Amino acid sequence: MKLLTDIGVSFTDSESLEFLARAGADVDRATQAARIPDRLVHETLDRCGKQYFLHGRAAERRVRFGAGEFILVSSPGQFAWIEEDGTVRREPALADTRLADRIGDALEEINIVGGMGMALDIPAHCRDVFMAAELVKGTSKVTQVWISGGDRRASFWRCARRCAAARRRTAGSLCCTALSSR
Repeated sequence: MKLLTDIGVSFTDSESLEFLARAGADVDRATQAARIPDRLVHETLDRCGKQYFLHGRAAERRVRFGAGEFILVSSPGQFAWIEEDGTVRREPALADTRLADRIGDALEEINIVGGMGMALDIPAHCRDVFMAAELVKGTSKVTQVWISGGDRRASFWRCARRCAAARRRTAGSLCCTALSSR
């Protein structure tokens, strides 16, 4: 609790800082940090349910938390790929990522699918959005996206919002919209 109340949490997204300020947190916009009083933490936790669901693209694909469920998540964002014979270690490409998404979707034991290979053949400035789009296309399960750099979080959410707005206006794919909006 001391971390939240005395030291604070860094947020690169001004929208999150504004939300926290309205809720009663002490926000320092210069350092992009918010100190969250324990009263706010306790009130928020009291209002939260003890169980919650994350939903996938398909309504029947959901994961329940807080009910003693055993949840398996495929590991997101690996920067190395090892060939089947174990002799070659290489950078993963988009084709590997797509295959991993399909495998995660097919394995019933996997509850949450993460982009198991970071497609290093995609330019870094749009890779995170591209990977998220591939997950959405490759599985109907709940997904987990790894944002590879702190400075790219705000950029990711700006791009994702633009994609969502463009998707509402057009019938284009999320992936193509994300790449063309740059």
